[in-house]
Amino acid sequence: MSEEKTRRDISRRGFLKTTAAVVGAAAMGGTLAGCGKEGVAASGNNEHFVVNNCRGNCVSVCRLKCKVRDGYLVQTEMQEQVLPVYNRVCSKGLSHPQRTYSDQRVKYPLRRVGERGSDQWERISWEDAISEITTKWKQYQEESGSPSIVFSSATGCLSTSPNVYQHLQSMMGASKTSISYDAAGIEEGIKVVGSGLSMSASWHADMRNAKTILMPGSNAAISMVQSFHFALEAKDAGATLIHIDPNYTITSEKCSVHIPIVPGTDCAMFMGLTNYVIQQGWADESFLKAHTNAPYLVNKATGFFVRAGELYATTEEEASVACVWDAAAGKAVPATSATDTALEGEYTIGDIEAITAYELLKERLSEWTLEKTSEICGIPVEKLEWIADQYVHHGPSCVFTGYGLDHYNGGHMTYRAMFTFTGVCGQWGQSGMGIVGASTSNSSLSNARMVAKDVPQGKNLAVAKLYEIAERGTFNEQPFPIRSMFIWMHNYVPNVADRQRAIRFLNSVDLVVVADFNMCETARYADIVLPVAGWYEIEEVGHGGTAPFVNYLEKAIDPLYESKSDFEIYKLLCEGMGLGDKAFVDLDDFWSGYFESPVMTGLGITLERLKEEKSIYLGTDPDGFDPYAPEGKFNTRDGRMGIYQEAHFRIFGEQDFEVVDPDRNRLVTWMPPNEVMPDNPLREKYPLVYMSFRNRYRTHTQFWDCAWLKEIAPEPTLWLNPDDAAARGIQGGDYVRAYNDRGFVVLRAEINNGVMPGVVVYPKGWQEGEHKAGHISDLTSSYFIPEMYNCYYFDNLCEVEKYQEA
Repeated sequence: MSEEKTRRDISRRGFLKTTAAVVGAAAMGGTLAGCGKEGVAASGNNEHFVVNNCRGNCVSVCRLKCKVRDGYLVQTEMQEQVLPVYNRVCSKGLSHPQRTYSDQRVKYPLRRVGERGSDQWERISWEDAISEITTKWKQYQEESGSPSIVFSSATGCLSTSPNVYQHLQSMMGASKTSISYDAAGIEEGIKVVGSGLSMSASWHADMRNAKTILMPGSNAAISMVQSFHFALEAKDAGATLIHIDPNYTITSEKCSVHIPIVPGTDCAMFMGLTNYVIQQGWADESFLKAHTNAPYLVNKATGFFVRAGELYATTEEEASVACVWDAAAGKAVPATSATDTALEGEYTIGDIEAITAYELLKERLSEWTLEKTSEICGIPVEKLEWIADQYVHHGPSCVFTGYGLDHYNGGHMTYRAMFTFTGVCGQWGQSGMGIVGASTSNSSLSNARMVAKDVPQGKNLAVAKLYEIAERGTFNEQPFPIRSMFIWMHNYVPNVADRQRAIRFLNSVDLVVVADFNMCETARYADIVLPVAGWYEIEEVGHGGTAPFVNYLEKAIDPLYESKSDFEIYKLLCEGMGLGDKAFVDLDDFWSGYFESPVMTGLGITLERLKEEKSIYLGTDPDGFDPYAPEGKFNTRDGRMGIYQEAHFRIFGEQDFEVVDPDRNRLVTWMPPNEVMPDNPLREKYPLVYMSFRNRYRTHTQFWDCAWLKEIAPEPTLWLNPDDAAARGIQGGDYVRAYNDRGFVVLRAEINNGVMPGVVVYPKGWQEGEHKAGHISDLTSSYFIPEMYNCYYFDNLCEVEKYQEA
C-alpha cells in the first residue's frame, strides 16, 4: 500500500487482505525481509524457538513463542501459559519482528547538533556519551546539588532490568519522578482497599463467576482486549453486562446494555447510587461492620478516629486501634474486640463527642437524590434505580473498569465513590465480586535493594508538577533548579498533559538524556540519546501485568547495532560517576533483590526455580478464580476497606506547598470537572468535549514504528457525531482542525453515530509528525488540584472546523 493511502481508501476486502497478511505471515513463519535496511533471513535451516513476553504497557504482558532463524528474530506467536485461560496474543504481539528491525531503531549513541526537536544528530561513541553525561552530572552536583538531576521513568516496559537505573539515582542522591498518568485511580485504590499481588483488584479470570458486571469509563473491548473475553464468557453464562459511557463503542455493542452518561460525572452517579442503596435499606450492614472502617468512631472536633490509647490504659499494640461503639457493652471499645458493633449513631465518650464514619458518610450523601443525580449525569432516574437493583440483587457483582474515570478533575473521588458503592453493597471477597480491570496489576516483584543506604535521597516529583517546579525554580518554597533529566521507559512529551508546556520545560533543562530503543518523540527533544537493546535481545525477569504470573524471558538474538542492555548502560554510568564498586555485580546479583522480597519468599519462589520452570502461577485457584480481599481481608493497615480517610497523604510525588482541605477528602466528595461541565461559559467558544480512547493498533504511543500496523491505520483520525459534523460542513474523510487556547491539530475526520453529540473522540497513540499539522496533545490542559497530581486527559474543550490548506 502506498504511503498516500488513507484509512478511508482501504476497502473492506483490502482491510481483510491486509489483516490476513499480518496474521498469516506470523502464523506461517513468513519472512520479514525488508523490515530494516539489513532485512532478515528469508530462508535457512538453523531455526530454534525461545519464550519471551510482550512487555507493552497495555499491561496484558502476553507470553510469546519467538522463532529465531540464522540469528534473526523472524516470528512471534502465542505461547501457552501455565494457566491456559490466559493464553492470548494480539496483532501488536505478532508485530515484534517488525519493531525489532524498524528503521526507527536507535542504532548508536547520538548527540544533538541542531535545535531541540529539529531531529539533527551526530553519531558519537559510547565512551564519549558516557563521559559527557557523567562529567556534566558531576558539575551539576557541585553547582546545584544532586537532587537537581532527575531520573524519570513510567510504564513503557513491563520487566525488571530497566528499573536498575533507580539504583543509580538512589546512589547519586538524585531526584526521581512519580507517574501522573492514571495516578488518581491507582493511588485511590491503594488507599481504600490496599495493594496486594494483584494490586487493588481481582485477577481478570475471576469475572467469569460474576452475574452482573458494571463497566464504567472503559472501552474494554479495545483497551483490555486480552481480558474482555472473560466478561463475555460471564455473559454467555447468563451475566448482565452494563456499559456506562458517553459514547457507544464496540464494548457497548458486546454488552447487554449501554447507558450514556454526561462526560466526567461518574462520581455523581456512584454517589447517587450509594445514597439510593442506603435509603432503600439494601446496604450490607454486616459487611460494613466487619470489613470496612464505616463503624469507626470519629472525633467530631478533629476528624480523626477515636483510638483505644485515648480512652484508657492499654497495651502499646492496642493503643493505636480505632474504636467502635459496642452496643452490648454500652461503651467504646477497640474494633478488634467488639462483639456487637454499632454502625450508626453519635456518642459522648468522656469529653469526646464522637460519631461513626458511616453516619458521616450518610450525611455526605444525603443531598444526592436520584433526581439530582439524574440532572447532573444525564441518566434517567428509572435507569439509576435499575442499575442499583441489578448490582445489589443479581450478584455476585463486580465492576470492570479502566482508567478513563480518572481523566477528569476530581477523578480520584470518582474511584473513591466507586469503591464506596461496592463496599456499601458488600460486593467483595468472593469470586465474581470486587473491582476488576486496569486496577489489576501484578505487583509481585519489588526490590528493596534499589535504595542506597546512608545516602540522602533527592525529591520525589510528580510528572505533572515538573514544568511548574521548573518555571518557579522552587519546590516547597525552597530553591530547586532542574539541571538534567534522564528519561527511560517514558515517552514524556506526547503523553503528559499540555505538550507545549512540556516542551518548554525540557528546553529549560541543561542536559536531557533519553535511553530508548527507538526514536520516540521524547528522544527528539534530548541532547544525548542512548540506544537500548530491544526486548528480545536480552534475558529478563518479568511479571505478568494483569495476569498472575512471574516469568523468565529468554534471549532470542544478540543486541543489534551498538545497542546495550539497560543493565550494561547502568554499569557504564556507575563507573563514570565513580560508583562502580557499589553497583550490582551482574544481573543475578540485581535480580536476587526481587526474590528476597516477602512476597516471593512467602510463595517459595527463587530465581533458580524461575529459570528452571520459566513461568510460575501466583494464584491459588487452578481455574484463576482468585478474588481480591478473600474473606473480607483487605491489604490495608487495619485489614479493612477505608471508606473514611483520616488524613490526606500522597503516594505519587511529594506534596508541594499547596494547602489541602482534609475534610473534603475524608469521604467521597463531588468535585466537578474543571472544563467540560455543561454550564461552563467557555463552552460558548469551545462547545465540544475532547476525549480519547485506546487505539487497536497502538498501546499509548508504542507500536508507532511497526509498518504492518501503520498500513492498516495509516494516519490519525478524529471521530465526530453526524450532527456536529453537519453543523460544521464536515464530511467523512475531510481534514479538520481541532483547536483551543492551548494549541491545535489537523487530522482526518471520521463520522461515527456512536459518538455522543457535543463530544469528539481521538483513537490515541500518534506522535509528532504523524498529524498533518499540530499535535493532539497540545489540546490537553495541565490543570490539577493539590489533592491529586494527575493528568486529566478528557477534561478539555475544543472547537473543530473544516481545514482549509494554505
